[in-house]
Amino acid sequence: MGQAFISYSRRDKDKVYAICDILTDAGFSHWLDKNDIPPTEQWRAEIVEGIKNSDSFILFISPASLSSPNVIKELNIASEQEHKGTLRIIPVVLTPAEYPKEAEYQLTGKQWVDLSGNFLNGLDDLRPCLKT
Repeated sequence: MGQAFISYSRRDKDKVYAICDILTDAGFSHWLDKNDIPPTEQWRAEIVEGIKNSDSFILFISPASLSSPNVIKELNIASEQEHKGTLRIIPVVLTPAEYPKEAEYQLTGKQWVDLSGNFLNGLDDLRPCLKT
């Protein structure tokens, strides 16, 4: 079964958690920090392992996420995995935002899923990108 790593800003958590609930109900497996980092574990190491053990990396794009140093670090790790052919980066727009220079290389030219307009159409676009 495929697994998608969820990368997001905590400032967007309400939207992201609601989307993750929808994905779970539809049978899609995902790695989410709040659910998948056990207490007392080294969260940085767990995040790296979560990315490396996933076959998709969903980057929820918003001004908050693209200004988060931790999200940019996750994107850099995911980009290395994508280069190896073991992971696919899926940009998902929550709120339109310009790519900062730290993310521009990894995201330029990628087709994205847009949830900022018609949410249901966006979800329909996202589903085929994921493995069940």
